Order: sequence, then C-alpha cells, then structure tokens
Amino acid sequence: MSNRSASHPVPQPVTGNPSRAVHFRAMVREDWPALFELSRVIWYADSEEIADEEVQLLASIIDISLLLKRTTAGVVALDDETERIIGVVCVAGGEPPPRRVQGWHEVDIAKALERGAQIGTERGDDTGAQLGAFEAEMRRYLEEMRTHLDKAYDGEVTLLLVEPTYQGLGIGRQLLERGLAWLHEQSCATVFLDTDNTCNYPFYEHLGWKRVSEFDADLTIFGTLHETVEYLYESPE
Repeated sequence: MSNRSASHPVPQPVTGNPSRAVHFRAMVREDWPALFELSRVIWYADSEEIADEEVQLLASIIDISLLLKRTTAGVVALDDETERIIGVVCVAGGEPPPRRVQGWHEVDIAKALERGAQIGTERGDDTGAQLGAFEAEMRRYLEEMRTHLDKAYDGEVTLLLVEPTYQGLGIGRQLLERGLAWLHEQSCATVFLDTDNTCNYPFYEHLGWKRVSEFDADLTIFGTLHETVEYLYESPE
C-alpha cells in the first residue's frame, strides 16, 4: 500500500511465512536499503517494463530517494519474529531535512544511474538512458503534483508502504497515525498526501481524509505510457 505510486502495478502478495506480530520504531539511515527492496517488491517485481531484478532495484532506489529527500521523519514497522521491515511511513514538516541528508539521497540516485549506465554498456542496450529518463519523469511528476494544491500545507505524508501479506491488519493505519502524531508535534495543523486510482485510496477516505483535488497524470516509464488519475487528500482535523 503506497500513497504515491502513479506508475506502479497493483501490489501482489509477497511469499513467506510472517508472524504478523509487529512493532514500530523511528526510521534511521541504515533502514534505507530495506526500504529500497520493499519498494522493489511492492511496486516493481511484477513490472512488465522492467523484468530484471537489479534494474527494478535501481528504479526503486531512484524513486524512494526522491521521496526521502523531502522527508523529515519516518516510522518503520518490523516483524516481531524476523525483525524485517514490512512497512514504513515517511512525513515532511517543520524544518526541512539538513542539506547533508538531502545530499546523501542525491548520491544514492547518482550511484543508481551510474550502475544503470554500466549495465547498459555490458548488455549493449539502453538501460542507462531509460533510468535517466525515469529519474527525470519522477522529478517532473513530484513538482507538477504540488501545482494542483489549492493552498499551502504545513505537512505531507510522502510515503506509506505495507508489505501485501501484512495488509488488512491495521498496520497501515497505525503507521499513518504515528506519522501524523509526529507532524502535529511539529505544529503542522494541515497535512496532505497524494495517491492515485490504482492504489487503495478508499483506505484514506475510510480514515476521514478528504479528497481536495484530482488530475490526470501521464507518465512514461521505460517506454510505456501510464495514464492514471491522481488524488490529493487532506487529513482530518
């Protein structure tokens, strides 16, 4: 479950034998690789455009890093038995992330693009160019999305992911509540998020979020045009 996945396929169940009992803690830098893999499994594993797992991971690194670059704080959910991260919420509000932290994310993006170029050279294909175009498209979308807001917001939910086999257990709701609690501690009275018609947007409506805007979004991902309807939601008071 993601609040922003305009270009991504509907998540499929993840194999495994989870305990389904989870605990929560603050997100730290060392969690980022696990978030990249979580995103790869949820958003890209069944992608028809990106069949190679390494390239899927590179796309995930770019995608998630662009979101983390705007993120101020995050909470992860971990399986009690395996200590594996199975969910995350990220929020932006209050003081912006330090420049050095934003720089770390740009380094991760640059390394992903460099590795993509290497793969393209090794295979004699356009993997590097496709990843470069993907990065540009994601940056463009994130900028365009904000133009559809009719007012300024104090905070934003930048990312919400829960591994499919753990969905329906209230974990997404608990993550979202923790993210909102942190934003409220930073005096963020108004909060928004964006999602689309391929995602579980009724989840937010069930929790009282109000849809304040919608718009058509055309994203070309690895040569394939994805036409979706984007929804912007405002948190309940």
